[in-house]
Order: sequence, then structure tokens, then C-alpha cells
Amino acid sequence: MFRLLNQPYPREENPLKRLRFVSISAVIVFLFLWVFRPFGIDRVEVESLDLFIAGYGLVTFLVAGLLVVVVPILIPAWFQESGWTIGKNILFYTILITGIGLGNTFYTAKVLGKHVGPEGFLFFQISTLSVGAVVASMFTLLRYTRNLRFHEAEAKSLDQELHEQAVPATGETIVLTAENGKESLSLKLDDLLFIESADNYSSVCYREGKLLRRQLLRGSLRMLEQQLSGSSIVRCHRSYLVNLRSVRRITGNSQGYRAHFEGLEDGIPVSRKAGPELHRYFRRS
Repeated sequence: MFRLLNQPYPREENPLKRLRFVSISAVIVFLFLWVFRPFGIDRVEVESLDLFIAGYGLVTFLVAGLLVVVVPILIPAWFQESGWTIGKNILFYTILITGIGLGNTFYTAKVLGKHVGPEGFLFFQISTLSVGAVVASMFTLLRYTRNLRFHEAEAKSLDQELHEQAVPATGETIVLTAENGKESLSLKLDDLLFIESADNYSSVCYREGKLLRRQLLRGSLRMLEQQLSGSSIVRCHRSYLVNLRSVRRITGNSQGYRAHFEGLEDGIPVSRKAGPELHRYFRRS
């Protein structure tokens, strides 16, 4: 079980798509309460029961909007997909559901003009968790399984295409120049593995004989990508440029793919969006 919770899990990093998820969730909450009227909600004495129920949808939208959209922007380090797991996803949604339960408690007390004591607070938390936690866990595991199967199959196809291609040595020399124009790195294209973003620098990983070297150059990945246009080096991830000529193996997990290199234990991430581009490169090589 612990091993499953530590498995990597995909995370949506586009704020607009997260906002769409929040909106859909709020509508689902409203429709569920409006159709099924659980927890004795139809016995509440208010002028408009429909508006009262809609208020719970609004609470869901506001609380989920804060935690799903705003908080990841304020503290992005904790929400990086590279460290996101099934366990983290379930924990986050448990916190989210608890927050919605708190919001429901204060909303009900405000509208009905009643004091909500410990028993009432506990009731709202249990009610919210009983619906939300099970659903969140179920969808987390379903999404994980679906993405894992898809990416493993795609990675197997990419890996097969990789091993079917013939990649003769080019002998081509490339020159990477730093932002200040004074520092540069000259090396053979076949020796370059990948380039990683490192704040205001880019870390170039390459071979020098049988040794692996890294050199920092001041400048963005975008700048180096423009210097290497037309080569086998592609943007495989927002933080990486990869030399596809140097890739030896491709694997898949629920977040996407990983490109592996000879002599390196861990591969580098390849985003889900880069899959089609890798297919095109390997098929034409």
C-alpha cells in the first residue's frame, strides 16, 4: 500500500484548466444535493431551498478555487509534478474536502442564524468527507491506472521505434554560447545528452570520453534552444532540452515518459505533450 501511495501521479499545471475543474466540481455538488437531498436538507426551513442548496455549490467553488488555483501559485514548490504522488494527491484532496466542510459549517450557521456547536461541526465534516474522500480516492486511482497503462504502452512503442532507427555518428560540432557572449562550450553533437534549466543558468550534461560532465552556462533554455535549431535536440519538458540521438531507452509512468541515457541511473522527464514529437523524430530517423 505504501509503495502505491509513493507512485508518481499526474498534476494539471494549467491554472485555467484547474479553474475549470473547480467550476465543474461546484456544479456537481449542487446537482447532487439538489437531486438526492441527502442529510435531511429538504427539511431545512428557508425561503428558497434551491438557492440554499446553490450556496453549497458556491462554497465549494470558493474554497476549491482558493486551494486548487490560488495556493499552488503562491507556493509552487510543494505542487511540482516531479514530486507529486498518489499519496500527495489523496492528502491534498482530503485537505480540500475538510476545507469545504468548514465552509459548509459557517455557511449553514450564517444562513440559518444558528450557532453550530462541536456536534454540528463534526456532522458537517463527516458528511462532507463521507461523500468527497471516497470519490477523490476512487478518481485518483482510476486516473492513475488509466494514465499508467496509456503511457507504458506509448513508451513501449517509442522505445521500439528508438531501437529500430540507425543513428550513425555525425561528427558535427556544436557551440553553446552564454548570455554574456563571453563564455561558450564547444562539443560534438553526439556527446551531448541533455540541457537542464537551473534558475538563471542552464546545466549542460555531456560526455567527455567515458566520463559524464556538467557545465553551467548563464542563459535560459529558450536561448540555447534557438542556438540549436535544426538539430536532434528538442524541448521535451519545460525544464529540459534532450538530444534524442543520445537516448538509449524510454519508459513510461502515470505522469508521462522518461528518457534514459547510458551511464545515468535516473532518466529525465518527458512531458505528455512531447510524445507525438518523439514519434515523428524516431520514425523519420
